[in-house]
Amino acid sequence: MFKRIVVAATLLGTAWGLGLLGPASAQSRQAEERMTTEAAAEYFLDIRCKQSAAIYRFNESVFRGRNFIRRPEVQRRLPELRRYAGRLGEATYAFARRLVNPPKPWPRNAAPPISELATGQLELSRKRRVQLETKRASNWIRLQGSANELNGELPYSRVNKRLELPHTINC
Repeated sequence: MFKRIVVAATLLGTAWGLGLLGPASAQSRQAEERMTTEAAAEYFLDIRCKQSAAIYRFNESVFRGRNFIRRPEVQRRLPELRRYAGRLGEATYAFARRLVNPPKPWPRNAAPPISELATGQLELSRKRRVQLETKRASNWIRLQGSANELNGELPYSRVNKRLELPHTINC
């Protein structure tokens, strides 16, 4: 019995010494390791610019150089516009997924607005999915307006400030 206790204590002591147990374990140190502000800014720019490119393609394809699209044109082009919305929805979802799953945790000061941005992007992605599935031009137009409104409320400038990026980003 005594030998078993000694062996168990020795194994626990060895595991503790190797950092496999306890608060100072290698796993917990690795979990606490966060991206530096510079690394976070570089990662954010990379994924943000991919999202910006998808938005640019959507706007060029849908609006064709104008700032608006009229209802008769939406009715005529609805199958095509639905596909464009679906593609943008996929890109938006990928952006949100990358915000939620960075290579290392975000810097503490940037995490709250990034979390808010990711939540908003997931909502935008959902709106685009509904826009992809709609059969009526009026619904497509309503969802487009709703997506534009939501996108305008997202905290891009707060994220840029926390990551020490310029107010506007030109990719």
